[in-house]
Amino acid sequence: MINTKALYQLALANWRELTRDYRMILFVFIPPLLTLLVFPLIASMTDEESLITLVLPGDASPAIQDVAAELQANRDLAFEVVDSAEGRRRKENGAFRALVFLPPDAGAGAVVIETPPDSSVKVYAIKSALERAARAAGIPALPVSDGGGFYADPLRYGTVGTLVYALASLGVFGVAIPIIAMRQQGILRLMRTTPVSRLTFVLAQVPARLLLAMGLTVCALLLSRAMWNVTFPQMAAAFGTAMLGFWTFAAFGYLVGGTFTVQEAPFGVGSPVLTFSAIGGAVLFPLVGMPEWVQALPPFIPLSYLADALRQNLGVGGPALFPLWLDLAVVLAVTLAVTFLAVRLFRWDLPEQGYKGEDPSAG
Repeated sequence: MINTKALYQLALANWRELTRDYRMILFVFIPPLLTLLVFPLIASMTDEESLITLVLPGDASPAIQDVAAELQANRDLAFEVVDSAEGRRRKENGAFRALVFLPPDAGAGAVVIETPPDSSVKVYAIKSALERAARAAGIPALPVSDGGGFYADPLRYGTVGTLVYALASLGVFGVAIPIIAMRQQGILRLMRTTPVSRLTFVLAQVPARLLLAMGLTVCALLLSRAMWNVTFPQMAAAFGTAMLGFWTFAAFGYLVGGTFTVQEAPFGVGSPVLTFSAIGGAVLFPLVGMPEWVQALPPFIPLSYLADALRQNLGVGGPALFPLWLDLAVVLAVTLAVTFLAVRLFRWDLPEQGYKGEDPSAG
């Protein structure tokens, strides 16, 4: 059973303990936010000198003409507008770095992007520019065909991945380390003599970390809105997904903290798991060009589903790896499973003290 009064008191004490040292707050917020702020600088290192040929049909609608005007005004990429005949001629002669064929109207087909094999023009940058230009022209969505390749914007891809990794670190290390410290200090042994159940204790660890996770997520989403003009409904969906993901990480942290007895254990167990998941799970960057066995890893890594769901929520980062419903279903299933194991396997005392995990107040 859950003792609500004890839950409130433990959660409040946990918050005070967590915020007593301001360095903990700085550690949670500063590194990921600095990383997010550096991404625009990295993304600006694109091939801005390459002239992109924009093919505008003679019967283009006013909306498409507005898109062309917005692209010509783009500060990051240089577009040259030509007519359909000139566009076809350059395509036949191979005299282009990138060709962008605009449709006559928003509903009359997709934008076609063509680049030669040796082109240094980054297709994701063109697609991002098209997306912004379409929005400015009042077109909600402008389909783009790029030959079926996987072109992921590293800025957007990495931003979401950084948020996921920051939440994972906060959930795993921010929960596991304090619990192990309390066990070593004998605090948990004293708590075992009270009516506090393992479930109540687990839940009491969540609010303080959840508030920090919420603050971090809000900062990242506001930054995303400033950079890419994501909508508030998209931000709300991403916020909910991020909080579900944080629950997963916190449960894993509780599982580690509840079963290991040395404070180095979270780093010995959590760090390799998170690092492997972030790299092999296509969290921080896409796996295009990697060996086939590496590209086959994401379906087996839960972190992949969370990052993919967040990218779909925000509409950034490239094509989806899985359907959104599958992303959320896997994250929820993993969360419930890890939470069950964390509560079930929790130990109040050190093994040498003879207590193996069962207690009269367990509930």
